[in-house]
Amino acid sequence: MKTKFGLAILGLALVACNANNVQELDEYPVQPVGALQTLGISGSDLKSAKISTALSIIAGVRGGTGVRPQAVTGGIPSAFSFGDLIPIDALSDQPDLLLQKLQMLGLKGGSVYGGVVSGRLPKSALALLNAIPELRFARPALARHNNAVPTRGVVVSQGATAMKSDVAQSRYGAYGSNVKVGVLSDSFNSYDADANGGPVLTTADKDIASGDLPAAGVQVIQESPTPAADEGRAMAQIVHDVAPDSQIAFATANGGQANFANNITRLADAGSDVIVDDVVYLAEPYFQDGIIAQAANAVYQRGIPYFSSAGNQAKASYEAPYMASGKDFFGCELHDFQVGRRIDTLQKYTLPAGRALLIFLQWDEPFASVTKGGRGSASDLDLFVLDDKGQLIQPNPDLGQFPISADNNLNGDPLEAVQYINYGAAPITLNIAITKCAGPNPQRLKYINFESGAPLEFDTQSGTLFGHANARGAAGIAASRYTTPLTLEPFSSRGGVPILRDLSGNRTFDFRFQPRLTGPDGGDTTFFYALSGDFDKTGYPNFFGTSAAAPHVAGVAALVRGVRPELSPEAIYTLLGATADKISSKVFDIDSGFGFVRADRAVGVVAGFRP
Repeated sequence: MKTKFGLAILGLALVACNANNVQELDEYPVQPVGALQTLGISGSDLKSAKISTALSIIAGVRGGTGVRPQAVTGGIPSAFSFGDLIPIDALSDQPDLLLQKLQMLGLKGGSVYGGVVSGRLPKSALALLNAIPELRFARPALARHNNAVPTRGVVVSQGATAMKSDVAQSRYGAYGSNVKVGVLSDSFNSYDADANGGPVLTTADKDIASGDLPAAGVQVIQESPTPAADEGRAMAQIVHDVAPDSQIAFATANGGQANFANNITRLADAGSDVIVDDVVYLAEPYFQDGIIAQAANAVYQRGIPYFSSAGNQAKASYEAPYMASGKDFFGCELHDFQVGRRIDTLQKYTLPAGRALLIFLQWDEPFASVTKGGRGSASDLDLFVLDDKGQLIQPNPDLGQFPISADNNLNGDPLEAVQYINYGAAPITLNIAITKCAGPNPQRLKYINFESGAPLEFDTQSGTLFGHANARGAAGIAASRYTTPLTLEPFSSRGGVPILRDLSGNRTFDFRFQPRLTGPDGGDTTFFYALSGDFDKTGYPNFFGTSAAAPHVAGVAALVRGVRPELSPEAIYTLLGATADKISSKVFDIDSGFGFVRADRAVGVVAGFRP
């Protein structure tokens, strides 16, 4: 069993160096006094809690401001910025009963998928969660929309032309007729001016009037529960540029993982022939199919191709076996980052001024939230952000500082997450430390950095495409600038992350060919993304990221379906890959997949063999 974290915090102890091997000063962290004490939270509280370290810290704060992130951080993005309603994903063996009890505590927008309950819970109710017997664990529901920078209407995406969809339209008469495309993103027509740099340039009604959305409008199945960026409307504009006769439906991916998964099903039930999304929840499993991946696989089995943005994390991932150092940190053993006889338990990071570090750590144990029977992790790991001297940094939730993650993972999800924001005017050096508190050594641990910063040591540059974009039934979409020659965007997520646990929690090894395909980004929409600017000086903002690439490719799938509606999803994926322009010299690579989609070639093949 683990020595209580809280007792260790109250004492001052320095980790002794190996007497037989004089170590450098930066190899071991310092164990400080009272890092959490001023917040009224002990380490033993964290390990016994049914809520994550981040929620424990938020719940333990007295007089927290709950103000908007812009007021707190001066414009620096914070994944943990919440108002009075905290988005949560909660695990339960009795999810319907848990939903009822959470609704009694004020849960808004509750949704159940499998054993996961999602919704938005009042901040004041967080401290009450530990007393609910049906709750196994709860964490913040943190999502990422994969834009890279925070018919023929007045604006046509240059990406549509780059894929030669105009040729497919004029040469083969392929316009996506009798096809419905389902779109999942943040919001459709619920723009948050404060969070997005000013008033929205257009609304959905104006886009319909200008011809940038279908004349019949867009079927909105569920709008975002809170104002957002209307990224879904921008994606719908791209689909309309590529397949102008297609119908379009929208459902929000916001509201937690369960709501996202349910909305995939709702879009299928509404008659969608193609579905596309640009959202990832940061707590989706790396090495196992989560509930969103299961929902994507389910619609694939119903004959619906599913496209998802690959992500914009490039190769910002560390991956290695857990290496025992024999060195203690708060009663747990430190991971040794250094291969060989020398021991180094700190990984140096540089964080630019005005940027955030956001790291999610996972390891190759089953996720209780997705495994049949609720089987969870056999190991308990913790994650820390330390300063340049190897000292623990005190959390400050009002400033978005969550440098400690010490959840009890035993029989739960193998997941820890930290965030640190640099408010200074110069880059700073930080250190990452990982400890094992109980259980076997993981054969593979992996973290992804979802914000900024770069490791100065032990950078493995591993894959960052994960979650439902890595589902067997889905096609993850990488991004290339629409300009020629084809150039893969440097931020486009690398694939190659294997599935190591099946849905029963048993060990497996399943390599998925992801990303499957590459689509264009950087084209114009009428309004999105205003903060990215107008790099090509057309008078309209440019939409960058795999978020823009995915709807381009989904639009081509709609053209194909309009010509050959009987084709299976796998046949459509294969066709798009076989007719693509290769970006690398390989038939497939883990950065660009099978290549850049060409609408003219794909439609030409099916039109030529149409019965």
